[in-house]
Amino acid sequence: MEAHVAGLVGLTMFASMFIRSAIGIGHGVVAMPLLTLLLPIKVATPLLAAVGTAITAIIMVTAWQKVDWRAATSLIVGGIVGIPIGIWGLVNLPTRLVMIAMTVVLAGFGLWSLLQKNPPHLATERWPIASGVGFLGGVLGGAYNLTGIPPAAYGALRRWSPAEFRVIISAYFLPTGIVTVFGHWVSGLWTEAFYAGVVWSIVPALVALEFGRRVNAKIPTAVFTRIIWILVVIMAIGIFVKWI
Repeated sequence: MEAHVAGLVGLTMFASMFIRSAIGIGHGVVAMPLLTLLLPIKVATPLLAAVGTAITAIIMVTAWQKVDWRAATSLIVGGIVGIPIGIWGLVNLPTRLVMIAMTVVLAGFGLWSLLQKNPPHLATERWPIASGVGFLGGVLGGAYNLTGIPPAAYGALRRWSPAEFRVIISAYFLPTGIVTVFGHWVSGLWTEAFYAGVVWSIVPALVALEFGRRVNAKIPTAVFTRIIWILVVIMAIGIFVKWI
């Protein structure tokens, strides 16, 4: 890997993992467009998955006491059930129609929530809803690698604090991340270029993890909820534009 490419990969990972640590979602939206300008897709995809999963594991190790395991378990179980159905849907359903419908609903609901003086609020934890949200995230993850958007919207509805959102989403991401990374390894995607990317990414990612943690601790919950809805809308619109 050439020095200037390695440096840009490191900067991209710093920006991406800072967002992952500070907010909890959105790192892929930042990283993948930039990484694929620098690296082949078969290097960029497993690199981001491996570094992102490592950062998620560190977040869980250092903050597992803050996890609301009732909410996290419902999301995780629903997600695990949804993943194989999503893979089936990828093979058998009209991808373009499904993606457009999903993004229109998410963007519309997100915009509506942002425009309300009193945004919608789910005051209590309800495992059927959380499991359903996790299931939808698993379906979208298995089919289109969009695991995080439904749980993010659920977290905004629950008005989780920034610290709660960060660790609960991490608890949801970690099992699917491990499965994904293992799949990349089994598929032979851990090449020499991949290992070089890991070497140049690990220090920037760890520095970003600490900076992101400090920012996360200082964001007011009301502001954080609006940030999540804005990210949901941006991601939904970006996906919509890609598929129309």
